[in-house]
Parts: sequence; structure tokens; C-alpha cells
Amino acid sequence: DATAASDAGLSAKGIKHDCTGKADGENCIVECSTGYTIIGDPPVYSCSGGTLIGTGLPNCTANPCTFNVPDGLGVTSDCNGVRTDGLCTARCDSGYRYANSSMAST
Repeated sequence: DATAASDAGLSAKGIKHDCTGKADGENCIVECSTGYTIIGDPPVYSCSGGTLIGTGLPNCTANPCTFNVPDGLGVTSDCNGVRTDGLCTARCDSGYRYANSSMAST
């Protein structure tokens, strides 16, 4: 169940699984969430007596963000090199101002 998945560490950032709702003796796969890349093979967990038993979490690395990076005339950002679930800020360059009560965006 969801509690067993959480207890097994399967609610960690960057992790997805199909373990919720598994019956005793059923298996499930633990993978990386969208935006992450797995290194190695995904671990298999088994439900035994309401407890998920497995070989650990997958090694997931966040992918670099390459789409919708803020750019344009008068825009500065610290978004280069930001990865999935990371934050960056876009702001106006010196000599430019925000239009119509807008402000820096993260």
C-alpha cells in the first residue's frame, strides 16, 4: 500500500513506482521519474506480509533543463546548468524594466 511504499523510501524525489496496491507475493518496479535518468537497472520489489522488500532505490540523476530557458532582449537569468526540480531566476537587464506590474520570475 501507499504506507509500505513510503516506508520503503519510494516517495523520494525523482522516484516513481507501481508498488501501491500490490497483493502479497506480487512484484513491482521502481524507476526514475520523468526528468531523471536511471543509471543501472531498476530494482524489483516484492510485497510480503504488507511490507515491500527490495534491493534499494535506483540511482537517478536529474536531467539538464534545455527547453523554455528564459532569453530575449533585456532578459538575464541564472538558468544555464539548472536541472530537473532546480530553480533559476529571470530578471530584466540593466536599462530595462518590468512591464505592467510584473516582476522577476523563478
